[in-house]
Amino acid sequence: MEVGSSDGLFSAWIARRFPNANVDALDLNSDEVRECQEWCRSKGLDHRLHFRQQDVLKLNEELKYDLVLALDVLEHITDDRSAVARIFAAMKVNGILIVHVPNKTYQTITGELHNVPDSEAYKITQVMFVRATSRKP
Repeated sequence: MEVGSSDGLFSAWIARRFPNANVDALDLNSDEVRECQEWCRSKGLDHRLHFRQQDVLKLNEELKYDLVLALDVLEHITDDRSAVARIFAAMKVNGILIVHVPNKTYQTITGELHNVPDSEAYKITQVMFVRATSRKP
């Protein structure tokens, strides 16, 4: 599953990379979801790549996903703790969550903090890989 799939680039890559996988792609933007659905149909992927308009805070699935991507989306969710809890509940035991958030601050090896402008934040990568080994987030 991809949370915040936007234009569907990563969801489509996952579907192509893992041809036996079913991929759910969630986004709030109904226009983007509709365009991605149309693209899926045109490529014959709609039987295993599913785009849907969905708020992750209302996600109500349990133990379904082996892999969840949340790339550049959590920083847009006010209640990101609840979002991660909903994602975690939807993951299978030993499932993997990959999170990326842009970062405006970095720390040097000497402990000095530096800030970058918003336009450069994507250059400071904050990636987290989490394996769900129990049912408690």
